Amino acid sequence: MSMPSRRQALTITAAFLVPLHRAYGSTFPEKPIRLIFPYPAGGGGDSQARLLATELSADLGQPVIVDNRPGANGALGSRAVATAPADGYTLLFTTATQLLLTPLLTADSGFSASDFTPVSGLTNQQMFLVVQASSPVRTLGDLLQRGREANAKLSYGSASVGSLSHITGERLNAAAGTKFLHVPYKGAGQQMTAILSGEIDFTLAVGATVAGHVKAGKLRALAVMDSTRSPAMPDVPTVKEAGGLDGFTQTAWFGIVAPAKTPRAIVDLLHQKLAAVLQRPDVRSKLEQQGSVPWPVSPDELAAVLKAEAPVYAAAAKFVK
Repeated sequence: MSMPSRRQALTITAAFLVPLHRAYGSTFPEKPIRLIFPYPAGGGGDSQARLLATELSADLGQPVIVDNRPGANGALGSRAVATAPADGYTLLFTTATQLLLTPLLTADSGFSASDFTPVSGLTNQQMFLVVQASSPVRTLGDLLQRGREANAKLSYGSASVGSLSHITGERLNAAAGTKFLHVPYKGAGQQMTAILSGEIDFTLAVGATVAGHVKAGKLRALAVMDSTRSPAMPDVPTVKEAGGLDGFTQTAWFGIVAPAKTPRAIVDLLHQKLAAVLQRPDVRSKLEQQGSVPWPVSPDELAAVLKAEAPVYAAAAKFVK
């Protein structure tokens, strides 16, 4: 049989693409989309989810509704998406910690990373170590010195057991030889309430969660847990500058995933719309003010990131079990 001509090949390809486009591209979405946030309202992740949902609603012509589903360290919300129909109408606002670590720490989580299809990266964020504005601790070096003392009773709070703030705190204990006590809360909102009230001595959180409180003078940032300073808070020293911990870094990312086997045409459409939202100057400005950098990586790129980070989080599980 002879090879088909270029025109014949294009005609054949178009014949397959047209019904696919009609099935997904031109009709999706036909109803509201639920964006499940697997933690309570409050905190930087929740505010970013709502910002992006508002912008995406206008672009898609259908409401994108943020649905807070807290419980079981985020497993309840994540499981709700993993078991939802793979039609693009139920999405998960998530992190590497949620996808890769929670299933390792929560025996009955009911999901794994393979239950999802990556849709888009959203933002990359730096982590900050903060204390209450009235805290007697003035520097990271001072905090670490106090934390090494035999009778040290300093505590730090996290958004939940196995959260990124928990991982970072235990990594800090291991790297600095400190004995900080971990106090888990039910979400970033409670975590912030605890540090603002002085219930805990310090906490670790992404810029989106703490930047507003730092700028309002309610919290003091002792260090950014990265090798470079934050454009949003350039006066805050790096962890190496502030505490002499060379090579200690911890950053975070937010992304969106859908149930496994969601049609690629829908996944690509959602990614394209999200990428366009993240390029808007007003959206970028709002995110950067929170210490976040837009990160609209493609579905395939996000899948590669998850694959690369899986062994890292498997090792991190040892710190928090």
